[in-house]
Amino acid sequence: MHSHQHKEEKTAIHLHILHRTQATKMSLRLCVCTASANGEYYMEMFNKHLSSFFKSITLGSKVSDFKEVKESKDHIILYVDGPAGYDGIKDLCDDYHLPKEQRRVLWIYSLTAGWMSTGRMNL
Repeated sequence: MHSHQHKEEKTAIHLHILHRTQATKMSLRLCVCTASANGEYYMEMFNKHLSSFFKSITLGSKVSDFKEVKESKDHIILYVDGPAGYDGIKDLCDDYHLPKEQRRVLWIYSLTAGWMSTGRMNL
């Protein structure tokens, strides 16, 4: 349990800082991409700490779960946990060739790799 509390605090702080410094004047959505048993825990944590920062928070394990978010044209922060995240990254970042200001996904946070820039992706 202590490990979950530490992860919760660390992730909430990172997303709070990112929201305040990078995305203060835009519609922003959080996509939580995981196939692990932790999905509901993540949703509870993010809804508790971050729901006021995001237009929506969407949990999914496959590309189709994020279809509505992708079609919205809003900016996205993508939180990934495990191998299910690869397909989510590939689909939601299919506009990585565009200038940074026009890309859908602003930042990716991987539970295993930490913060990732969308500017240096090789999909």
